[in-house]
This record gives sequence, structure tokens and C-alpha cells, in this order.
Amino acid sequence: MNRNKKVLICGYYGYHNLGDEAMLSGILTLLKKVQPDLVPTVLSSNPSNTKTIHSIKAIKQGGNFLDKLRRLFHYVMSDYFILGGGDLLRDTAKSSIANSWLSSVQKAIKFKCCTIVLGVSVGEIFKDETKKLIPEVLNQVDYIGVRDFQSKLKLENLGVVQKIHIVKDLALENSAKYNLNFDYSHEEKKPINVGMAVRKLSNRGPSVNPQTYSNVAIEIAAFIDLLVEKHDVKIHMLPFQASQVSSRLDSDDYACSLEIVNLSNCPDRFVVHRCFESVEEYIEMSRELDVVVGMRLHSLILAAGIGIPAIGIEYDPKVRYFMNEVNQLENMVPLNCLDRHCLLAMAEKILQDLPNAQEKLTSGLITYRKSTDESIKTFKELLSCN
Repeated sequence: MNRNKKVLICGYYGYHNLGDEAMLSGILTLLKKVQPDLVPTVLSSNPSNTKTIHSIKAIKQGGNFLDKLRRLFHYVMSDYFILGGGDLLRDTAKSSIANSWLSSVQKAIKFKCCTIVLGVSVGEIFKDETKKLIPEVLNQVDYIGVRDFQSKLKLENLGVVQKIHIVKDLALENSAKYNLNFDYSHEEKKPINVGMAVRKLSNRGPSVNPQTYSNVAIEIAAFIDLLVEKHDVKIHMLPFQASQVSSRLDSDDYACSLEIVNLSNCPDRFVVHRCFESVEEYIEMSRELDVVVGMRLHSLILAAGIGIPAIGIEYDPKVRYFMNEVNQLENMVPLNCLDRHCLLAMAEKILQDLPNAQEKLTSGLITYRKSTDESIKTFKELLSCN
């Protein structure tokens, strides 16, 4: 009697990061489309939370000896292993992030899983150990799918000779069911709803100075004040890394949101969302927005997925990579050039001709999705023939 094949999924899951949960949701949706008989299990920092959000089996990533045995069992029993989504291949000043994730891939290879790296991007790589490990591991996997051309180029320059596919960001699978037809009666709508997603700058590569965040916050608050002077605006602060039970309010996005409110001269114009318990909850709320201004990459991706124009603040190259893929570089500002007047000019241009901004974004997104269709087809073939 044939059993249903099993897939073990690994990534930054269970940490109350909405972007990563959106990517996990996207992976699960994609698997149902291309191979509905697969039985997925997710490695998660918080298995109970992952089970609740995604209605999926989850086991502990880390933990005690029994947790280790459970993981070992699933490696042995799984037919496929997916390292899925996010900027998992990068270094920080303190450690090699890539090293910790690639160790999971090495285990999967050891236990003869069909091994897939799916929807990742490549950040700053400057440690010798990481430069050596990436080609050593990735040249043994069965499928590599990165989410932008620059990540593909970086891997090739590091010595990865396996075929590297470009796949759309997995979080976009969440928005496929939403209709991108728009109501263009924007002039009749009051107030204008603007989403704002900010984050701290810690634990990044050497090109990002965490100390610059205080000035960034000042400029963003000043931009909001200028926007409020000219328009009837409601500002929605959108925390992507946050939890109702967070014990680290000094480092999550909710705390960053409150900081912006405190710096503004018009705190009554803000709606500060505490957190979003699911991707669906976030998307339903964000459909009311006219424009999003985001440091968080997935605030831009999820906005694009439902046709909301967005302004990207490039704190990391991955922001530029995505905005380039959807032909939106004109709506992006590098962190070191961030200025209240620059943000205002971009927002004014979008709001003055919202239908055109929406249509250009939708066109770019359709092109981006189509350009990755062949890669998804190859991914489906891999699952079908193994």
C-alpha cells in the first residue's frame, strides 16, 4: 500500500514575524496546488502557534532531547525537505545566519531527502566560513529557487553551479485569491488611509548602522506631519514583528510604531495596530489602505499582491531587489537618503494619480509572476517524479 509522501519544512517560523508566516502560508498553498497529496510538517520555534495559525502539524525547532529525537525521526521519514523563504543566507557582524540554516539542509542531505531551497534571498556575505559553506551545501541540493535575480548572481559568484531558478516571493501566494480590480472613485473617499511599517535596524550586516534608526524615526514622523497638513489622512502603523505576549517591546515593531507616534505632532491621526494574528487578518485590514510606506519588505510585497502602491525604504538590498522586480524603483528611497520631503513627494505623486500608480504596479507584478512560471513548473515536476 502506497503511503502519502512527507515533506519537512524549515524556516524562520514561530517567531511572530508576519512576513515569514506569510511565506510559510505561501509554501503550503503552493504545495497544495502542485502536489496535493503531500503531508507537510513544519519545524517551528513555537509549534502550538504554528499549528493554530496554519492548521498544520509542527514540531519544535530546538528544545530538549525529546524534541531532538522527534526532529531526527521526521528527517528520516520525510521524502522531501524544504528550506523555505526569507533572507536566510546572510551574515551579521556577530554570526553567520546562513550557517545555522544550512546545517538543517546538510541533515536532510545526509538522510537522503529530496532537498529544496525555495524562495530565499541572499544578503551580505562577508565571512569566509559562509563563503565556503554556501557552495559546498547548495551544490548538493535538488532544487534552488531564489526570489530575485541579484540573489541568483550572488550564489553563482560564490561558486554555486547547480541550476538556480528565480521564483516569486512565496508570500504572494496569499494574495492570489484577491481580485485586483479597483474602485477609482478615490476623490470621494475620506480620509486617505496610509499604512506605515517600520522596524529597528539591529542584527543586520555591516552596511547597516543601527544607530541611524533614531534619525530615520524623526524623518518618518516629520513626513507624516507634512502629509497631514495637506490631506485628510489616517495613518495605520503596521507591526510585522510583534505579539500580544511579547516580552521584548524594546525590539518589536509595536514599540517602533509607538515611537513614531510620540515623535509626531498629530498623534490623533494614528491607528496603532498591536499585532496581526494571521496573514488573512492583515490582508483584510490592509485592503482599506490607499498607499503603504514600508521598511519591512513584506509590507511592500503583500501590498503589491493586492494592488496597493507602496513606497519602499531600503534598509537592506532585498528591498531594492523586490522593487526592481516589479518595476517600482521610482518609489524607493535608500536609508542613507531618507528625507521627509523626499517621502512626501513620492506619496503626493502616487495620491495625485492613484489609478495610474495602481495600474503600473499591477503590470509590474503580473510580469514578475509570469517570469517565474517556468521555475514553478520545474518545481512541480521535481515533486511529481521523486
